[in-house]
Amino acid sequence: PAPGEREVPTQAEAEPNRVVGDELGPVSRPTHARDQVQSATGAGVEVRQDPSFPDALLQSDIQSRLSPNIGAGVYYHTEHFYAGFSVPRFLETSHFDSSSLSTAREQMNYYLITGYVWDFHPMWKFKPTLLAKATTGAPLQLDFSANFMYDEKFVFGAAYRWDAAFSAMIGFNLSRSFLVGLAYDREITELGSAAFNNGSFEVILRYDFIRTTGNIKSPRFF
Repeated sequence: PAPGEREVPTQAEAEPNRVVGDELGPVSRPTHARDQVQSATGAGVEVRQDPSFPDALLQSDIQSRLSPNIGAGVYYHTEHFYAGFSVPRFLETSHFDSSSLSTAREQMNYYLITGYVWDFHPMWKFKPTLLAKATTGAPLQLDFSANFMYDEKFVFGAAYRWDAAFSAMIGFNLSRSFLVGLAYDREITELGSAAFNNGSFEVILRYDFIRTTGNIKSPRFF
């Protein structure tokens, strides 16, 4: 602006987190700050169709029907920290006929995630994380994990689900977008001691299709 004039901010600058609309419906615009702090909100709609099949026990047919649902969540992160909260399904839908012994009723699930990346050495990063899931009438589920990254390429770590299972993984960043890895997990409940359950191995292939503009300091670590 010229001397003596005041610069008027644009609508986007004045309302950085305003909910805007497009052809797909309302969309929440993430906020951006100079210190790389970002936050976002989102919502989802689900429409599922229950299958139709004969119930031999009741000698009747269970009729197919649509089961809509909605969910929402919030997410916040900086360069080293992230946290999020979500409820994937708000509607506690009953599936199948209420007179059937096969009736199932969904419960609201609450998810909380958080983690922090600690640069404790020029070549090393450490990331502890927590995932919590709460459901009415069910025990609280807690997942803890700890991962290390060496030289922006080699990743390894372990995870523990409280009184349920443990897992471990290793991975290697072939590029800033492509990671390959191997993971192993095993139940520590009575199911894990069964003869047919010796744990499982999983191959990890991850590719980031969305490229971040500007200078990229390191491959994705969360």
